Order: sequence, then structure tokens, then C-alpha cells
Amino acid sequence: MIGALVLSFFVLGFVPRWLNQNSWADVVTSTEPQTIESASPSAQPPPPTLRVHFIDVGQGDSILLEMESENMLIDAGKKGEEVTVTNYLKTEEIKELRYVVATHPDSDHIGGLAFGVLSAFEIDEVIMPKLTNENQPNSQTYKRFCEELDALKQNGKKISIARPEQMLNLGDATLRVLGPLTETPKDTNNNSVVLQLKYGDCTMLFMGDAEKKEETALAEQYGDALRCDLLKAGHHGSNTSSNANFLAYAQPKDAVISCGIDNSYNHPGTKAIARLAAQNTTIWRTDVEGNIVFACDGKTIWHEDGA
Repeated sequence: MIGALVLSFFVLGFVPRWLNQNSWADVVTSTEPQTIESASPSAQPPPPTLRVHFIDVGQGDSILLEMESENMLIDAGKKGEEVTVTNYLKTEEIKELRYVVATHPDSDHIGGLAFGVLSAFEIDEVIMPKLTNENQPNSQTYKRFCEELDALKQNGKKISIARPEQMLNLGDATLRVLGPLTETPKDTNNNSVVLQLKYGDCTMLFMGDAEKKEETALAEQYGDALRCDLLKAGHHGSNTSSNANFLAYAQPKDAVISCGIDNSYNHPGTKAIARLAAQNTTIWRTDVEGNIVFACDGKTIWHEDGA
């Protein structure tokens, strides 16, 4: 009898501890199913955000790409806009540029680079199209640009000639050089470096000043691979660019036109605007909006208000 009481005490005293319950009564009276909670997996960090800045440099081009801790600058407007671009980058707390792309040697693209931007930041590599004696400008701006390139080269920086299918990494984003594809003596616009950016499911095209001749070559070479979410329209929205055949492949959801207010070239052209509108493309203009910024998480591209 005494042995049975001891055994009962032992069971009642220690079973609750085995079952990790507050009391034996909790086990025998509870009608709720007993579950064991497992630690929830730690939340995945959000994907890094790519930011694309179309800097208002008047009648010219300047584009900043920010991806994680790496940055790329495409062009910097004409002489005098080096102040605009430098101040903008410093506002973004940028001190280093992994890549600087001079799409072509027209003064409204390289002037800001030549007269201040290339010397204001730590730069790893400058990328530009191949130039010959026939398509090198005879200008003080281009001469100064070459002097700046020489200084960078002497400091061990890389000066590269863009070639189709060249791949560049910018954080988790990848840039592919699509052009120039055509031989264009004395035609600097169609000798522009054309870049395709891919980040996750999103694609962007940066056309420099490419016009119909180069757009036609790109359409023939790449076809549906030109499909993009965001297009930097060629040649400031000129009627000589954004031709219908090219846009039929690109089908951009948004297009940015970089041009100056009341510019003497009448950019953007009404025909180019109509061709973009026919694709149901939303058009953004620096002469109307000022600085324009888009962001992308690899799934979605959105316009940042108040940029």
C-alpha cells in the first residue's frame, strides 16, 4: 500500500515536468489541442533598391545610377553644368563612381565631365565609344575632355572602349552594351554608347543620342530583347529618334526625355512624342518636371514623387 502511494506521488510530481506543462490539471482538463511552437524563420531582408536619376542639365543628358554602394554616371551635360551635376551627386552623398560613361563626344554630353566632374570624384573606369580621326570633334570641350582622360590614366584609372555584348556589374544590376553597332564616320549621334540595364524582372534602355540609323540596327540585331520598362529616349526626343519600328520592339512603359526649356532645336519633336504615345508610353520630360527619379526593387519600377 505504501509502495503504491510513493509510486503515485512520483508520477504526479514529475510527469508535468516531462510534458513541460504548468500543472497536471492543465493536461487532464484542457480541451484545446496541445501544440509546440517552433521559432519562426527570420524575415528576409528587402531587396536592394536601384535608383535612376535623370538630372536636369537643360539641353543635354546626365543620368546617375545608384545600386547599393556602387554608382554609375552617364554623361554630365554641357560646359557649366558640371556645377549642377557635382552638387547633385554630393547631395546624394556620392564620393566615388565605379563607372562614368561618355555616350559620345558632343559637348552637351561631355562638357560637364571635361570641366569639373571627372576631377571632382574618385572614378574607377571611364567608358566611351571608339573615336576615329573622322568623328573626333575639333573643339575646346573635347580637347579638355581628352586632357582629363589622360590625367585619370596616369593615376591608374581604366579608360575603356565600349563594345557590343560587354557586360558591366553594378551591385545586383547588370548592364549590357548593345551599341554602337553601325559604322558612322562624322556621325557622333549614331556612334552613341547604348546600354541595357537589367535588375531582377526589370529592364531599362539608355540610348544616348542614337537616331533612326542606329535604332534600326539595334532592332535587327536584338528584336524582342529590346523590350523595356523604362526608356531614356534617344537624342532628346528628336523626331530623328524613337522611330516606330524600334518602339514596336522596345514597347516602353515609361520614357524620359532630357531637354532644355524652349530649346532652339524644338526638342522633343511632335512626331517622336506621337510615336511614343502610340505605344501607350508615359512620357516624362526634364524641361517640364526638372529632375526625374525612378526606383526599382527588381520587381516593380516606380517614380519617386518630389524628386
